[in-house]
Amino acid sequence: MYQNTTTSVKNYSDYRIDSFSYSSETGLAIGHSKIWADSLEEAREIAQIEARNKGRAFIMRHVFEGKYDVLEAVEADNTDRYELRVFSLDEDTLEAEATIETNAHGNAENAISVASLRVVEAAEAGDSIKAIVVDTDTDEVLFSDTTLSHRFTVAAYCPEEDSEADTDIIEENTYSTQEEAINVAKERIREAEEDNEAIRVVVYATAYEDEPLYEADSTGTAYRLFLDYCSETDGAVVYSAEEAAQAFNDYLCDSDAGTEAYDDMLDECNEMVTIGSLSYYPSIALERIDPVAYRCGLSDWADSEYKAALYDIERMEYGDIVGFYGWNCKLVHIAEEIDYTADNSKWETCR
Repeated sequence: MYQNTTTSVKNYSDYRIDSFSYSSETGLAIGHSKIWADSLEEAREIAQIEARNKGRAFIMRHVFEGKYDVLEAVEADNTDRYELRVFSLDEDTLEAEATIETNAHGNAENAISVASLRVVEAAEAGDSIKAIVVDTDTDEVLFSDTTLSHRFTVAAYCPEEDSEADTDIIEENTYSTQEEAINVAKERIREAEEDNEAIRVVVYATAYEDEPLYEADSTGTAYRLFLDYCSETDGAVVYSAEEAAQAFNDYLCDSDAGTEAYDDMLDECNEMVTIGSLSYYPSIALERIDPVAYRCGLSDWADSEYKAALYDIERMEYGDIVGFYGWNCKLVHIAEEIDYTADNSKWETCR
């Protein structure tokens, strides 16, 4: 038997094994362990275990009254410590089945890298596997992954409230890349809009159904936003009245046209500000005397305008255009939009 302690005690066993724990960031020793053994054979066995856990250990030989000299330095023999295990996978139960292969590695990072690549390649090939990396010294699982986390499901649902949870899936297909899955989902929404079909489409990694990567509804309507001095095709497209009204609110707060409209409101609703023999417009006086109050007032005014705009936008019919302070919104059918997936960079430039 051997004794393990982290403090120095009087113990005159023939051999002592010293090992150190090192910081992964600084490389400096942060812990010192001492283990005593009664024979060289036992000391070498213990030293190898310590070296595998910490990288290096030293066998010390007792020379005189608790004094020890270094006898051997033991390097870790990790040639087969980390084992990559690959299993076939039952996609229904998500349980690992038969073992397909096992490989030993001397380095944990290499083993994990190989395992990760093995899973990705299997997913691309359409195989179903699970790969794990195990530290055989401690039986700790350092890595675990399945091909399902590298496959992406596109599910289309019926959004009706009275549909049953287990029967409302209209379609469900799996793809090998996230990009492909999202493109398919967008195309499915476009088709639904053309057919006036009400559906909801969700994309998620097959192994993580509760963590959607993309969601979209077919509503049949879209709102084209554009300014007086831009063409309609340079505007942005949003898909709800709330989004359109919020874009209007942002426009009022961030554009020159918005601040000019706010200034006109202040000047019309308040008398001129007189200081001595000089008179100032209320908007100019407020902005220069208290710019914080000026911006707070602008924000409050924009919020009130948002409510008025939302009221009008919600009551639009196809082809209608409403406009406020140089900002315009047109209600269109999504099927009429040339590029459903386009970003809104032109809108930002136009603004």
